[in-house]
Amino acid sequence: MKQVFIGLIAMLVLSVITSNAYAKDSLDERIANLSIQIYDEISATDKSPTIAIVEFSDLQGNITDFGRYVSEELITHIFRTKKVKVIERLLLTKIIKEQKLSLTGIIEPDSAKKLGKLMGVQFIVCGTIADKAQSLKINARLINTESGEIFAVAATEIFKDESVLKLLASGVTPSGNPSQTTPDKKSDAQPKKDGPKVEADKFTYEVISCKLSDSTLTVEVIITNNSEDDIYRHFFVQQSDYTTKILDDVGNEYFPVKMQIGNQILKVEKDGNTCIKYTIISGSPTKAVCTFEKLQGTPKVIKALTIGFYNEQSSAKRWIWTYGAVVIRDIPIEK
Repeated sequence: MKQVFIGLIAMLVLSVITSNAYAKDSLDERIANLSIQIYDEISATDKSPTIAIVEFSDLQGNITDFGRYVSEELITHIFRTKKVKVIERLLLTKIIKEQKLSLTGIIEPDSAKKLGKLMGVQFIVCGTIADKAQSLKINARLINTESGEIFAVAATEIFKDESVLKLLASGVTPSGNPSQTTPDKKSDAQPKKDGPKVEADKFTYEVISCKLSDSTLTVEVIITNNSEDDIYRHFFVQQSDYTTKILDDVGNEYFPVKMQIGNQILKVEKDGNTCIKYTIISGSPTKAVCTFEKLQGTPKVIKALTIGFYNEQSSAKRWIWTYGAVVIRDIPIEK
């Protein structure tokens, strides 16, 4: 009887110590620790990759605001290293929804590979949240999009305080429908508006982001091939007749210093005819990023974004080359 009593006391003490250990580290501190683990694993690959961090789900595949909070915090922490490029979460959600990909919990290899090709990402960070009554165990997985396989893991445990409980109870998305969020009844948030969009030459160009930081402007565009054929398209960065460029709201004209299509990147080092080549797969949205530097003043609107291109397409045993340029107008600038 005495031994049983001593055992119960020992278990109680251990429980108190464990609970205090969880309480000592805040939610943000635990997630920061998780981000360090993930970054260390990525750094060990000797690459400076582009990664996607998806929303974490519970063991049944449901996503709550807590799972979204975890992914948002990881994005912030890892982005601050300045050595890893992280895909913006709203863009990622948009692509997942449009492509109907399964990217929560345990990610299927085919989905990981497809996202890698569509968005030019080398690694995907995903994971699950397990409820352990008084704490939550977060298990993160790092997936190589080339093979679709897990190459590293990370984990942390978080005490369920009031802030955690509130996040767990709101914004629940049922399993099997990761692209839709059940809004909190008290929320007054408005749906995100679509950006400027243009259809030209069987392609759709939609601006999803136009951000100015200091004097550097970054414009992100989703390009969709609406034809039935895959088209090998050359996007001009600098070329006499079909140059990619922007015109701001006070009449200043700028040319890109860098352009990215999918996982292909071209930096402009000197004047001359330069282009970036990429096969646009039929029906699959592809992200393009144009970077402009040394903007003057504080422009509020890009009056025109011109994207120059030419196509190489095989038809009736011969090649057809099509030159042109698409112009997207009145793009608001985010600060």
